[in-house]
Amino acid sequence: MMRLDARIMKLCYDEYLRKCLKKAAEAIGISKWGSPPDGAGSYNDEPEDTDFFCKCGDYNRPYGRFFSELVLPVSH
Repeated sequence: MMRLDARIMKLCYDEYLRKCLKKAAEAIGISKWGSPPDGAGSYNDEPEDTDFFCKCGDYNRPYGRFFSELVLPVSH
């Protein structure tokens, strides 16, 4: 199993990201999405041990996709 990427966890607490997340959420009219995900775990957690990244987790729901589009690099 792979540990959560430290870059993702760091982004959850990054002040710049938090401001961007808040602004993006307000721009689409869903201000409650302006905060990092709850249940994302910590650096040493396995993805399946978190509410956000587990197999049926929130990462694959509308908020999770919104969050991921802002913080994860897009590969083409």
